[in-house]
Amino acid sequence: MSSHLEKLPFGYNIPAEDDALFKECQFSAFRASGAGGQHVNTTDSAVRLVHFPTGLVVQSSESRSQHRNRDICLKKLRLALIAAGRKKKRRVATRKRRNVSTRERQYREAHKQKKQARKKIDPEE
Repeated sequence: MSSHLEKLPFGYNIPAEDDALFKECQFSAFRASGAGGQHVNTTDSAVRLVHFPTGLVVQSSESRSQHRNRDICLKKLRLALIAAGRKKKRRVATRKRRNVSTRERQYREAHKQKKQARKKIDPEE
């Protein structure tokens, strides 16, 4: 197996091993929020990873185990790094259909006539 899984366009290589990827991150554990009662309030099982080379932040509080949450975070980080490396497709604007533009023109003309009909009549004219 090669030492790097994929090379990103901005020059960063994603390590294939989880330990190597984990060494590039700042690890922090915190208490998960939400339902779970006393167990959630007493254990620091949620995990946040900050990837220093790219600045990406991922967190997980899905499991009651800190080790499992760490593995989930590493998977999320790997997916986020791959997604960050993909080039986004350029959006191609769609052209309006002919009947839409004629309908808009008709609406604008009708609106213009309505506004002209609202004008006060000058007695001196």
